[in-house]
Amino acid sequence: MPLGEVVSMEEERASVAEYRKLSVRQYAARVQRQTAEGRYWGSFKSPTALTLGGPVTYVEASPVAPYTLACTASTRVTLLDTVTRQPKKVISRHKDVAYSASWKPDGKLLVTGGEGKLVQVFDTASRNILRSLRGHEKGVHLT
Repeated sequence: MPLGEVVSMEEERASVAEYRKLSVRQYAARVQRQTAEGRYWGSFKSPTALTLGGPVTYVEASPVAPYTLACTASTRVTLLDTVTRQPKKVISRHKDVAYSASWKPDGKLLVTGGEGKLVQVFDTASRNILRSLRGHEKGVHLT
């Protein structure tokens, strides 16, 4: 058929009917073998996303097992369980941004500092403030 020639619908259908339908081959599914390396990498769990109320400003691990993490974010200090990856306790006694947290060597007390010009000592079991130390002229960035 030369270019520019007008073709009727019937002629168009007849030319399409001349083509054979192509059959698609189906292959058997591949069997994936489990290798030692695949088992190793498969043993890891996916990361857990936590919402801590703001950007994390400091993280410190307890010196005593089970090595609880103290994460300061916004006006809160969140104690995270390292085994379950979930928050154990939340200390929200700061009136302004909490910048840092440090553990006592026995892991029972936590010292925090923040923008509120206070250093606070907490009992981690009860979340009670044991001491509030005043005297800083600016925020406490490291305890």
